[in-house]
Amino acid sequence: MAEALAGQGIPIEVLPPGEEGLERVRLNGSGVLVCPPLEEKDRRQAAKLGPSVVILEIMPDLASPRRVLNSGGAQHLQLPSQLLGGATVALAWIGVLASDQSRTVERLGKMLKVISAFRLAGGAEAIYDQLTQELVANFGFKRSMLFLRRGGQMELRSFSWPSGSPELIEMLSEALEDDPPRLRPEAPEFEALSLGMATPIPIVECGFLPAPAREMMAPTRELALVPLFSDQELLGVLTVDYGDQKDRMLTQGDLALLDTLASLAGAMIYNSWLYLELEERNRELERKVRELTVVSEMTRILNSGDDPREGAGEMLAVVAKVLEADSGFLFIYDEEREELRLAGDYNLPPHAHGLWQRIPGLPMEVLRELPESTQRRLAHGDPATDWPMLPGINGPALVHVLRTQARVVGLWGLGRQSGRQAFDEGDEQISAIADNQITVALNSLRLRHLASTDALTGLYGRRHFRDALEQELKLGCRLGYPVSLALIDVDLFKKVNDTHGHPAGDAVLANLGACFRACIRRSDICARIGGEEFAVIIPRCGEECAWSVAEKIRGRVLENPTRWGDHDLPVSVSLGLATQEASRELTREEIIRRADAALYVSKRRGRDRATIYDPAEDQETWGTL
Repeated sequence: MAEALAGQGIPIEVLPPGEEGLERVRLNGSGVLVCPPLEEKDRRQAAKLGPSVVILEIMPDLASPRRVLNSGGAQHLQLPSQLLGGATVALAWIGVLASDQSRTVERLGKMLKVISAFRLAGGAEAIYDQLTQELVANFGFKRSMLFLRRGGQMELRSFSWPSGSPELIEMLSEALEDDPPRLRPEAPEFEALSLGMATPIPIVECGFLPAPAREMMAPTRELALVPLFSDQELLGVLTVDYGDQKDRMLTQGDLALLDTLASLAGAMIYNSWLYLELEERNRELERKVRELTVVSEMTRILNSGDDPREGAGEMLAVVAKVLEADSGFLFIYDEEREELRLAGDYNLPPHAHGLWQRIPGLPMEVLRELPESTQRRLAHGDPATDWPMLPGINGPALVHVLRTQARVVGLWGLGRQSGRQAFDEGDEQISAIADNQITVALNSLRLRHLASTDALTGLYGRRHFRDALEQELKLGCRLGYPVSLALIDVDLFKKVNDTHGHPAGDAVLANLGACFRACIRRSDICARIGGEEFAVIIPRCGEECAWSVAEKIRGRVLENPTRWGDHDLPVSVSLGLATQEASRELTREEIIRRADAALYVSKRRGRDRATIYDPAEDQETWGTL
């Protein structure tokens, strides 16, 4: 045999019993070492030989050849004695070993490439597809499928069959979905899979796949079933086959490769699940931190005892910053006027601030039908009623409806600029946490609103009038529109009280309140500022517009006398008008002074008339305010 090997150009060293020839093979760097059963010390030396060496260890009692793992890379084969009968047999083994070594190195490189492509952050789905695609693309298999365990059956999660027709792939996928694979204890492959070993099985005998799927995979002869384990838990099963390639059969090398990849993929899949779970827990922890921030900050604001309107603005700012919103808003619902009134805001853009001072046309029946919270309906209008709830909003909005029992008492919400990401479920959960504190702030504002309303006429009181006038003057100057003010005085009202008594005078005042409300727009603000003195703030209205409103009020009063007992109590009113033009801002005191001066002119000229402020007639006023 030695001569035959040498004739092939293969260096050979025969190690007789007791002779130290391992060193010569090591120095030569390659060749074949033929030796009897090695002692332990010799085996340790043989383990250091490189991958260019083939060790043929003759084992008299061995029935068939077998390989020995060698840390140095040498191909170590234990041979029965009877195989030494012919050099051709030994040469055949050496040829197999040489080709297998080359193939092993090549496959190892491909396997490392596949493993390096796995990414936890890509998610489990990416690992599923990477595994099946790479098995087909790099290792010569025709088809690969990955099934994950769902209860007692398997669910197809990835399928790679590049050469298959789309119709057949769809049919096979549907067959596997309609009748999912199962691990049956009576199936021939069950034991090997339970032990975590890749096993080849003729496809006609495979109890794992349903019969329709096996028929569609014909003429495939053999299928490899590879279990995916992680931490002693069966995650799923990987299948590969060579299809109709008659010259390809599953080898021990194939099975070893599949076992290696499956063990790595199983660990990666399991870790990706843990990674996703950890991410979800981190998100939950972050949400809890944000919730605690909202609750603690809003509680601090409530306990600070600040002005309710300022407190509402601070609360909106807290929630807006936590949820990365650009603005926030809080409305009180006025059931009598069927309108929303802006009660607090955070960073509202100027156009929204002006449009949202009052949003009319909202009957309680409509608001009752709204959900507790919504992300789009309120922002973009309800198609069923065809009206915009919040006109002028362009970006994502998150709005909460505030209720006391069955009554809507207000709305609050947050907005983001157009083009930004919409609010998600987590944002809505955090905003819901703020509802209680926002409701407390809203109730404080409602109580203040009730305190600022005149009980007799239903109009706003003096304090609210002064605050609203200052706000409207600033808005008008900022947004570029005029603001007019009408001061109204009831002519000879003392005569009504003296003649008919104070109850009759109260009835006249209540009737006047109804007359004034009927003549003004929903955006106008009418207030009782003294005994028989009233005021109307008229935004977006110049001198001519204000004159028209004043004449409408004056005519309405004359046409609707107060019924008292069995007779009417007619009265008239005098009005003074002043306007802040868009180009010049007036102080609150200045516009009141001008309107008061014009009212004095109306009184001096005979009452029952309206007068526009004229600087030429600006004399010392009689001073109602």
